[in-house]
Amino acid sequence: MYRFSYVELPSKDLGPTRYLPDPLVEERGEFVVPSNVGPVKIPGQQNVSLLCELYVPHDFPAGTVLGQLSITSGPETFEIPVMLTVWNFTLPNKLSFVPEMNAYGTVSPFEGYDYYRLAHEHRTCLNRLPYGWTGNPAFAPKWDGERFTWTSWDRAVGPLLDGTAFQGLPRSEEPVDVFYLPFNENWPVNLFDHYTPSYWADSAFDANYEDELTRAFSLFAEHCNEKAWHETMLQFYLNNKLRYRRKNPASSAPWTFDEPVDLKDFWALRWYGNLFHAAVAASSGKAKLCYRADISYSQFGRNTLVGVTDMEYLGGNTPQKIRMKENDALLAEGYFAEYGNVNRINAENTLPVLWCLAAWSRGAIGVLPWQTVGTSRSWLLADQNALFYPTENGPVPSLRLKAFTRGQQDVEYLVLYSFAHDQPFRVTAGLLKSELGDCSRVCTEVLQKMQACRSFSL
Repeated sequence: MYRFSYVELPSKDLGPTRYLPDPLVEERGEFVVPSNVGPVKIPGQQNVSLLCELYVPHDFPAGTVLGQLSITSGPETFEIPVMLTVWNFTLPNKLSFVPEMNAYGTVSPFEGYDYYRLAHEHRTCLNRLPYGWTGNPAFAPKWDGERFTWTSWDRAVGPLLDGTAFQGLPRSEEPVDVFYLPFNENWPVNLFDHYTPSYWADSAFDANYEDELTRAFSLFAEHCNEKAWHETMLQFYLNNKLRYRRKNPASSAPWTFDEPVDLKDFWALRWYGNLFHAAVAASSGKAKLCYRADISYSQFGRNTLVGVTDMEYLGGNTPQKIRMKENDALLAEGYFAEYGNVNRINAENTLPVLWCLAAWSRGAIGVLPWQTVGTSRSWLLADQNALFYPTENGPVPSLRLKAFTRGQQDVEYLVLYSFAHDQPFRVTAGLLKSELGDCSRVCTEVLQKMQACRSFSL
């Protein structure tokens, strides 16, 4: 059971109310009116809201269960009858559709698993990019030019990849679905020692750069297979951009890797991807070493990344991009997810649910809000990117994180429906569109109320 904490809306977003709920604080059995939860207090508050959740174990028998909710104030008790219907099927522990909670800074497996566990409990997956503009990772195994030292890495990261970090949760011992690797253009090999300015990546580096990267990729793949880390999509992802050098001369990217536009940028992604695949292919095993790219302008890349990227995250998805992905699938296997912004706190919390359903209906295997971890200031002023609120005792969820849980579960129901009727997901997606009617128009109208949020349609 949770109580709502409130945040204050900025003046530009003020509507009928100045305060809206979003952070959720676990209820310990007593509450007062006005609420004493959180730093923001509402003048003259005369009511509070509670959010109640109940986890039904996999082996609980199907049927109807009766219960009662009692609320006591002084000598008076108000009783509410509760009837719970338990169906004859369960949601799987392994997610078939992943709401990926992207993060920068703050979170590190070397400092604990609180954020990872909270995401896991909500049927989402937290994924923190371990490096910044310079390419120096905040956490990575040590590399001496010839080999890795794995001790601290295995101790900190291993529990996420074998699932032991999630003992005691509803999906106990299920590993994280996705995980960023620390590899980038400037780690573990220093790019500046081997780079000669060139328009094309395949003529920009000396042989030593290529050889050392190949060795590092290969050894990493061997270690993942030795540890039997077979369930997680381990992502080699290049995030940096050339224009970052305007603000930081130490920025290491010679090209625009994230959201590329020019052909030279797509070609650089292709060069690194081919190098990565050739290296990891030498290590036989079941580890899912994946080459990932974030693409907003796929029309400019033509077919340069077909058969190179294993996983693409599409920004601002459109029917044209979907047609391109369908054509690509005829030539090579690959997957995609959609990325963008989460809804503002003063927008409808059905939006994450609709985003999950819409993305899945187009063939995506997940969605990704680009930033999800709040700060201490997020408790005061509405923060669009705060799906996790920090406290001294670990993070607490937001109401919008719960909406992503609902979206994931709804997609899982559709997947189970497809299996039960032995039909392709595309057929079920078509039924979803026909049942929802003119959902495209509704989604568009709602999304127009959200600033800086990419639209989607069914």
